[in-house]
Amino acid sequence: MPFYMGAFLTIALDWRSQAQGVATGRQALQRLKQEVGALKEEKQAWGLREEAHQASLKMTQEAKEGSEAYAHEVEQAYADLLAHLTFHQIQNIGLQEVVRASEMQQKKLEELYVARG
Repeated sequence: MPFYMGAFLTIALDWRSQAQGVATGRQALQRLKQEVGALKEEKQAWGLREEAHQASLKMTQEAKEGSEAYAHEVEQAYADLLAHLTFHQIQNIGLQEVVRASEMQQKKLEELYVARG
């Protein structure tokens, strides 16, 4: 075999090796592109989940604030009701005292009337 044939064979084998490397590189690149696509989809799904979580968290916070405001209103109404009840109880006690005083005065007047006779 002549010298140039050996060199040609060496170059051909090198080209074949490079072609196989390119084909392998293309396959690896294609797999990487698929993985990148899958990761982008997963990232988008995580983003959507995060948005849903944030919206849910916001709604929960708003509901909590609404509940706290309502609880404050109920507490205020209860305090007002207790104040009103206390006022009526004091008024009732005062009226009972007036009735007792009137009864005592009535008894004294009856006793005076009986004594004068």
